[in-house]
Amino acid sequence: MTRKFTNIKVGVELDSLLSRESLFQGKGYKGISACQRFMELVAWLSSQSKEDTAGIGREKIADLFNAYKINYKSAISVLNSSGILYKCQNGFYNKITKNGKVSRFKISDLGMRLLVDGKREYLRKLHNDPDEDNRVRNNRRLKKKRQNEVLGTVESIINNNLFDLEYSKEDFARFWREKCVYFTPGEQFNVLHSLINIKHGSFNDVIKNHKDGRIHHIWVLMKSDARPLFRLRGKPYSRILDIRACHPTFWASFVLDYLCDNKKDYKLINNNIDIPSNAISNISNNTISSISYSLSPLGSLHYSYGNVDELVNEWSKWTTLWTNPDIDPRELIAQDLGKGETKETVKELVNSAMNGSENQVFKWICQNYPALSSIWLQTDLKLTGVQISKFYETRLILDPELFDLSAQLGVDILPEHDGLGIFAAEGDPEIDKKARALAARIGDSCLRLFGFRAVVKVKRVGGGD
Repeated sequence: MTRKFTNIKVGVELDSLLSRESLFQGKGYKGISACQRFMELVAWLSSQSKEDTAGIGREKIADLFNAYKINYKSAISVLNSSGILYKCQNGFYNKITKNGKVSRFKISDLGMRLLVDGKREYLRKLHNDPDEDNRVRNNRRLKKKRQNEVLGTVESIINNNLFDLEYSKEDFARFWREKCVYFTPGEQFNVLHSLINIKHGSFNDVIKNHKDGRIHHIWVLMKSDARPLFRLRGKPYSRILDIRACHPTFWASFVLDYLCDNKKDYKLINNNIDIPSNAISNISNNTISSISYSLSPLGSLHYSYGNVDELVNEWSKWTTLWTNPDIDPRELIAQDLGKGETKETVKELVNSAMNGSENQVFKWICQNYPALSSIWLQTDLKLTGVQISKFYETRLILDPELFDLSAQLGVDILPEHDGLGIFAAEGDPEIDKKARALAARIGDSCLRLFGFRAVVKVKRVGGGD
């Protein structure tokens, strides 16, 4: 059941617009807060969606408005007629059969302007009202404690770090004045929504997503431009660790794992593996066996693949390409493709190709790695990125030993999916040394688990290596 918020701060212009409607007159005025929360939900989910729309089930919407005894269909009709929402794409999703589609909503330019109005009265009051600040601090403390009681070790550390994030009113005002004016309305909303929810501690619980193994917490969902605003227990956001081209790096291993059975030991159906002499890191049979790291296959279908040497050669060739710290594979692919392609354009093409988009890079992969591609094409291509995140990326980034090392080094970290944000003491002269130590630990773990060392880059916050 959704909590009822009768004292939520709403935009003055939004309140004025909706108060003209009979649905929100008299005691119905309290439902305006539900409208704003629904608008925020639509804007937030849209900012995370490639379609720029928000898919929301009718039960969730009804629950939001039922607390105020308002029919959600009537409320949405008002938001549509007022020009706040575009006409929704109706759909029906059966939770039992898991068939159908949820309705999809999109907030209009007017609606977005109401959410990010420069006056933003509710945000200023949150910063200046001492009583409100005390209430916020108490709520944050209680929620932090409640979550820690049910979380695992890594999740608990992340939870504590999120609740201990702080930013100053002055820094935010400067950021908004100098940078946010150049953002789209959707980006502006993302920043405001993130900052308000971090301040209140009203973000989602810190739990792993069962599909991709990631923790989709408020820090990684926030526009990255706003992250330098924050300090963690007084430490500024100082360095960023990034597994270079994380998903492409593990693609060949992912494809080979599609051939494994349900046992812990990695096995190709043809067990007569002759390791090629040019395989990376002097690969041995034990290393090939370790590639599975107890990874379950994506399906029950087993394949009889005749030329295993060809598969292993392509795995070695691909993995060597993507783990060479002295070259950027995306630049080499750009040269191969020609036609004005650059590292940046290829980066986007690689990311979409990894999930089955039949673009130029997809064709390049199939042409240059035919043996691996013949297996890959038998998988659900749209799940490639999800599976790589779950079985490779998160095992490195959410490794408890990595968090132990950060504590020993005297820095705090927050996962950023395929990397880490590092918070270090102001003016720490050893910050780069500490960042490299964390990067080395990720590389060591990758070598131990997967048989090769991924490239982990250290970046200064604000740009530069």
